[in-house]
Amino acid sequence: MRSAALLFCLLIPTALAGAQDFQAWNEVDLSATWRNVDFMAPLLARTDPRLPNPQLAATGITADFHLPWRLTLTGGYLFADLPQRSLFVHIPLVAVSKSFRVARFTVADRNRFEKLIGYGTAPVRYRNRFMVDRPFGASDQWHLFVTDEVFFDLSNAAWNQNRRPCALR
Repeated sequence: MRSAALLFCLLIPTALAGAQDFQAWNEVDLSATWRNVDFMAPLLARTDPRLPNPQLAATGITADFHLPWRLTLTGGYLFADLPQRSLFVHIPLVAVSKSFRVARFTVADRNRFEKLIGYGTAPVRYRNRFMVDRPFGASDQWHLFVTDEVFFDLSNAAWNQNRRPCALR
């Protein structure tokens, strides 16, 4: 019960933040593991109830390499179609994550760099994501998680996005 109360408290700032707009980011991930590497092929679509849809459709592949001390190195490539802008964007990325456990919670901090080739002046972005994940159910097969991810556009030296999703998986 205390775990549920803590997760609820973590969600309050998200609800009070008052997003500038509401977007749905629907995602299906195909994953596989080979030796010490986790591969993921995300399939995602962004929709907005006030605009023509989809706003974005993307796919690609990422590989997570597990290192000592609960560190993970991620490399990948994503391809995004922005049909409302008639743009195709190529996104090479690299990230480093550190995770640790606090009781039944997993806390992770991810630092990611990506270049948006084909989007405007091909900006380079830094993304920092803080995540809290709580497994539950039989054999901990379900997870409730909340994240806060901030975006810094290195090309314009400005913080330009903040995402606070929560989900059940």
